[in-house]
Order: sequence, then structure tokens, then C-alpha cells
Amino acid sequence: MQVQTTSPSLTMHVQSYYIADYEVLACEALRLVLLSQMGRPLYYLPLSPAEFQLFVQLMEDHHIGKETNKRQALERHVSRLKRKLPASWRIHYQRRSGYHLQVEMQAKRPHRQEVTRPWHHAPSALEQNRSAPALCR
Repeated sequence: MQVQTTSPSLTMHVQSYYIADYEVLACEALRLVLLSQMGRPLYYLPLSPAEFQLFVQLMEDHHIGKETNKRQALERHVSRLKRKLPASWRIHYQRRSGYHLQVEMQAKRPHRQEVTRPWHHAPSALEQNRSAPALCR
């Protein structure tokens, strides 16, 4: 996907991926990743050049092999990328296989059941006394 800006000299290439119920837009010129779910923007991830390359490789292959000569640098960049990802996105390591991207599906929230007491209910003096620690009574 090409994105044209108001400046004719600046054109950005945006890669689009779909994984689980997420849409992922990755802009290499800005090293920015946008994650949306069902058309709702959720996260943006500003990444370093190395993190961006790792992220795109994970999106395309769902796997990064572990190279022995660049092992420490790879571990450092993967560790930084893990901290920036949403909680439902996981990068895990499998021995002899490398790093894998796993995205957990978001569970749909159940409808709230009616609460018997309204939220603005002020606790009575007796209820406040029960909730206080024994030393404070």
C-alpha cells in the first residue's frame, strides 16, 4: 500500500498484515507499527530499525531462526520488542527452532449482569465498621 502525503516528494510504503483478529500496518519510513482490532486502533509501536525488521520478519514468517554469530544482539532486540508488544502478543523461544510469534485471541467480554446495589450506594456505618481492620474498631 502506498500512502501519498501533502508533500509530493514524500511517499511512504505501508505493509499490511492480518493475524488473529488484528490488522497490522507497518510503515518502514517511520518505523511505526499500528495495531487495530475490528477497525478500532488499539496500539502504536515506535520501534528501532532492528526491532522493526524483527517484527516484519515475525509477521511474514511467524518465526525467526536463531543465528549463533549474532545471538546476543538478537536476544537483546527480541527482549526489547517483547516489552513493547500488547499483553496478548507473545514471542517465545523454542529450542533448535528459534523465536515464534503467538497471538492469543481476545475473549469476548460477557454482558454485565445487573447489580443489585447501585454503584453510588454509600456504605452504612455498620458496613464501614465491618470492613475496617480489627485494630481500628
